[in-house]
Amino acid sequence: MKKDQVKLDILTERPIVRNDAISELDVVIEVRSEQSTNELDRKKALNLCIVIDRSGSMSGEKLEAAKKGCIDIFNQLDEKDLFTVVVFDDQAEVVVNPQVPKSEVIEKINRINTAGSTNLSLGWYLGLLELQTYMTDNHNNRLFLLSDGQANQGETKVTTLAKEASKSRELRITTSTIGIGDDFQVDILTAIATESGGRFWYIQESRIEDIINEEFKGAMSIIIDRPRIELKLPTGVTVSEELNNLGKKINDKYRTRPIKGEDQFNFAIRLEINPEKIETDNVNFQAILFDGEKSIVDTQMVVYLKSYQEYVSSKINPIVQSVVQQFQSTITNERLMEQMSKGGFELMKKMLIEDVEGMRKVRDALDEEREDERFIQEIRDFQQELFGKENALVISEMLENFRELQGVKDFLKRWQKVTMQGNQRNAMRQNNFMQGSINKIDEDLQASLLEDAIELADTLIQRFPDKANELLNYQRKIRENLARYQ
Repeated sequence: MKKDQVKLDILTERPIVRNDAISELDVVIEVRSEQSTNELDRKKALNLCIVIDRSGSMSGEKLEAAKKGCIDIFNQLDEKDLFTVVVFDDQAEVVVNPQVPKSEVIEKINRINTAGSTNLSLGWYLGLLELQTYMTDNHNNRLFLLSDGQANQGETKVTTLAKEASKSRELRITTSTIGIGDDFQVDILTAIATESGGRFWYIQESRIEDIINEEFKGAMSIIIDRPRIELKLPTGVTVSEELNNLGKKINDKYRTRPIKGEDQFNFAIRLEINPEKIETDNVNFQAILFDGEKSIVDTQMVVYLKSYQEYVSSKINPIVQSVVQQFQSTITNERLMEQMSKGGFELMKKMLIEDVEGMRKVRDALDEEREDERFIQEIRDFQQELFGKENALVISEMLENFRELQGVKDFLKRWQKVTMQGNQRNAMRQNNFMQGSINKIDEDLQASLLEDAIELADTLIQRFPDKANELLNYQRKIRENLARYQ
């Protein structure tokens, strides 16, 4: 791989730190690939397995869409690519693998029918085993797992499946999971995707083909399959807080998701800098990007030690603020999901008000730099997250006095899944301008949630006519927010 295919940057919150006292500095490490996916020379073939839930609840349009997605992908594969399809209900079965004659593949996929219950772990394990059977150093290994139901057989412990996902990641197998409808095992699917370096999707059945195709396009454009980032810090500088969702480091290297063509990934850390232990008037950071154990590119950044007066008057980088704020927003989302389960609307409102206020300040700071293309990209990312939080604030205010109603409880379950997908998007850092189709899918999900909230308001107005004026006001605000996505 040519070095100019990918860029590595270190962005610091400020260009200077204090020389008279210990201070903290937020730092963002950013990997960017700006090469068009149409121009990529695909060095490695694809070893792909699609694992499909064929339990009874998948009957009809859902299974047909999944089958069509498989066939569409098969028709786009090169001769060097390997293709496997596994189905599961209470049992698991290999429908297609690389030994099946290509002339028989489509017929075998079309014969898939629904039956039985949901042994998700068995289907996933069989898919992993099939990938390992055919994997070589010349293949990128990807697994897509689709399910619409609760895992009610086999291994159902989230911690166990998460460990297996992490192990598969070290074997160079990434699993992306697709939860369909409103009754799938969200904790299992998110854990498998997160720990393996893949993406979790929450969709309605009409988007199955779109998501399968989106994941396939991403798998076809991998530039760095096993990216690792090492940050070298001088004496006197230590990491005080991980402002990211990357988890445990491997051999002192941050393990990130695969890097694709037309892609951008970044994460933040907080450093503590002790000037008494630094012998010079500057601090030099170095970052190195690896693919597995192979060094790809490195970069450096210098920060200067200055007086307190110079420190407080120095310019703050809004992009660093944005990345940090979005990480903090994911933490808020996790707490929000806990409160949704409890019906804790008062605490939800308080958290959302604080989060929206902080995000608006960062947005305004970004907006001041709008002439710079990089800032325009960041504004697009950040605005999407801010819109989601503003939507959540209006909805939580509307539902505060109706938490015990079954219709509200059902709505909250769906809201949790939408929030979970948003958190996954932020953790994967795939919400930038280079991923326009991904943004559209996420925006459609937000719009669908707002449409459900409008319908729920109509139901509440009919049941509680004395609250009609108040509910109509909230409904108007939700309609205004919905217009942003249209």
